[in-house]
Amino acid sequence: MFRGFGITGKVNVFNNPSSVGAKGVTIKLFNDKQTVISTTQTDESGTFTFSPIIPGSYVVEASHATWHFTKTEHSVTVTTGNTKLPENSLLVSGFNLYGSISQPAINIGLLIYNRKGQNTFHKCSDKFPKGEIMQTISRDYDNQPLCFTNADNNGDYSFQNLATGRYLIMPFVDKSSVEFNISPSSIEAEIKADNEKL
Repeated sequence: MFRGFGITGKVNVFNNPSSVGAKGVTIKLFNDKQTVISTTQTDESGTFTFSPIIPGSYVVEASHATWHFTKTEHSVTVTTGNTKLPENSLLVSGFNLYGSISQPAINIGLLIYNRKGQNTFHKCSDKFPKGEIMQTISRDYDNQPLCFTNADNNGDYSFQNLATGRYLIMPFVDKSSVEFNISPSSIEAEIKADNEKL
């Protein structure tokens, strides 16, 4: 007795090999009336399957509580036979990096630098420290910072939507107001396929 076909796909991670997918992403399947008819999660390899599915038009939507996406949904039409979504139909653009400063002080900021030649989807606001940024950067990293953030009163900070790769984090203090000695002067961090806490 015919019950339907299958829809299969994979959630890829930007900057990761196509063989490496995103585990634990919630996938919802919507019918042509925009009603959720099934929900699942990606497995260890980032793949998912919906079955049985009768012929028709559908939308597959990906989501995660904290990760960032550049492609969250894909339209698919099931006619005859199983349907496989094209590569990179659903794409995680980046993850979050968390850290903290011990003995926090007022007006401590942090700059993050992208490794040279490394692609990123990071979209940062134009909020950078006032005046010229005078930092001595390792030649492995870009001269211009990718983003700037301030530590809160507890010393906690975060950078959002960082693609898989390596980054350099450097503290920044407005020296016109006060002088600090901060150690270490920089920290390297690597984002793999999940949020990272230093």
